[in-house]
Amino acid sequence: MKKNEGILGSILAALPVIIFAAVSILTVRLHYCYRPMTQFGAIGLFDVTQLTDFFAYYKMVVIVAGGVLAAIAMLIGSVFGFSKRESGESIRDGLKAKSPWALAVTSVCIYLLLVFLSFVFSEYKIFAWLGWPERFEGTLTIMAYITVLLYLMRFVRDPRAVKIILGGLGIGVLGTCIIGYFQASGQDLFRTVQGQKLIVPNIPLADGRTAWEAIEQLNEEGKMIYSIQFKKGIVYSTLYNINYVPFYLSTVIPIIATCFIGACDRDVKMNLALRAFLISGLLILYAFSLYNFFCANSASGYFGLVTMGLLFIAVFWKKIIKW
Repeated sequence: MKKNEGILGSILAALPVIIFAAVSILTVRLHYCYRPMTQFGAIGLFDVTQLTDFFAYYKMVVIVAGGVLAAIAMLIGSVFGFSKRESGESIRDGLKAKSPWALAVTSVCIYLLLVFLSFVFSEYKIFAWLGWPERFEGTLTIMAYITVLLYLMRFVRDPRAVKIILGGLGIGVLGTCIIGYFQASGQDLFRTVQGQKLIVPNIPLADGRTAWEAIEQLNEEGKMIYSIQFKKGIVYSTLYNINYVPFYLSTVIPIIATCFIGACDRDVKMNLALRAFLISGLLILYAFSLYNFFCANSASGYFGLVTMGLLFIAVFWKKIIKW
C-alpha cells in the first residue's frame, strides 16, 4: 500500500475497490428472496412472500465482500502502520487543524452512526438491514459503501493501484455496455439458452427436471424459464431497470473523459504506443457508453449527464481554454 511497492502489492491494494466497483456491476444471478411481504397488502404487486431476484441481491453480496476486504486491509494497515500519513498527521491532529481528511472521516462516521440508529429503531429489521426486494441497499450495504470510501481516502495512495482500479472499472463498464449494445440490437444475452444458464443455477425443480433441462426444453417451445419484462431492443444491461443504466453511465462517463484528457496531455510522460492504445480504448469505451446511454432514453439520465458535464467544465475549464 506504500508508494513504489511491487506490482502485487498494487493489485492487492486495488482489489477491494475493483470487486466493489467493477465486479458487482456485472453480477447477475438468480436468488429466491423470502420476505414477509404479505403485511404490505396495499402494495398489491409485492403481496407475496417469495420473490425471484436476478439483478440486486448478488450485487449486494459482492459489494459487501468488497467492503469486508477493505475493512480487513485497513485493519492490517493500521496494525503495520500503513495508514500513517506522510506528514505523520493523526485524526486528532487533523481535527485541530481542520484538515479535509479528518473532517471527512468525522462526517461519514456521523452519517454511519445515524444509519445504524435508523436500523436499530426500525420496526422492519430485515428490510432495514438488507434492503427492499429489487433494491438491496440497506444498512449492511451502506456500511460497505462507507468502508470502501474510507479505504480509498486513507490507503490507496499508490498511483499504480489507482491505474489498476481505473482499468478494472473500465472493464466493468465495457462489459455492461457490450451487453447493452446487443440488447439494443435485439440480441439479448439473457434471452438465450447460454445466457439463462449463466444466470440460473442448475437447481432441481419440483417436476423432477433440473433448471438447465427446463431452459433447453422451453427454448425449443419458444419460451423462457423466467420471463423478461422488457421488450426486445430495450437496454437494461446488467442493471435491471432502464433508469439505472443512464444513471450509472452518467457517473462513469466523466471518469472516462477525465482519463482521456490525461492520456492526451503531452505534459504527462508516456510511451507513444501506450498513449495511442489508451486514447483509442477510451474513445471506444466512450462511444459504447454514449450509445447505451441514449438507447436507454431516460429523462433522469439526461439530467444527471448535464449536471456532470457542468461540473466537468467547472473543474477543467483552464485546460479546456488552453486546448
